[in-house]
Amino acid sequence: MKRLRIIALVLTLVCLTAQAQAQVAIDIFGPGQSAMRLLLLPPKPMGNRAVSPLGQRFSDHVAQNLSFLPFLDLVDVNSIVGGDPSSGVRIDQIDLKPLDMAKIDLVVTMGWDGTTVEARVYETLNGRRLVGKAYHELDDGKIGPAADAFCSAFMEALTGKSGFFNSDVAFVKKIGKTRELFTVSPQGRELTQATRLSGINLSPEWSKDGQQIIFTHIGDREQSLGILNRSTGKVLL
Repeated sequence: MKRLRIIALVLTLVCLTAQAQAQVAIDIFGPGQSAMRLLLLPPKPMGNRAVSPLGQRFSDHVAQNLSFLPFLDLVDVNSIVGGDPSSGVRIDQIDLKPLDMAKIDLVVTMGWDGTTVEARVYETLNGRRLVGKAYHELDDGKIGPAADAFCSAFMEALTGKSGFFNSDVAFVKKIGKTRELFTVSPQGRELTQATRLSGINLSPEWSKDGQQIIFTHIGDREQSLGILNRSTGKVLL
């Protein structure tokens, strides 16, 4: 009986330890936990083509996006001993020793071939790839959305949630004697005037599918509920 009790106690401790390890790995917002250190490597050419200016713009957008996440600590590549430790975008083309010395947890690589980008995120501890995405036929207008999509996939891999980078913020701005609704990305890009109505427009709220904005419209003679259809731009009062 005593032996059975000892075995039961050991099994209980093993289970508790496993649960604690799972909690540390998943709960990146937990109190007292330090931020994950992330290294964003410079974009690399793939094939015989050099990296275009779009490549640096994509990298800059990704860096700006990820700086919004409080659980990530972005590390400057120039602070790594020996500088850029990579010769390509695959994990076997990265020297992980200086990254281990710098206590880097995650590394992001980006490869360019003409107007196509391949972006990846690796864990430096075991070389496991967390995210791997390719975006094709990119131009000036598609760089920002492509970077947002990649960061959204990255956030989902870490947290299970992906809506932040693909969402817009609705707010009220005073224009003369009127107040109109505007939308903007969380990063401050793509500022757009959503309504052009007389009177005052207040209290915007998104529909669950993100396709409509419901708001309060105060006109000269009456107050009503307004519904903005984002796909058509039309307002129903």
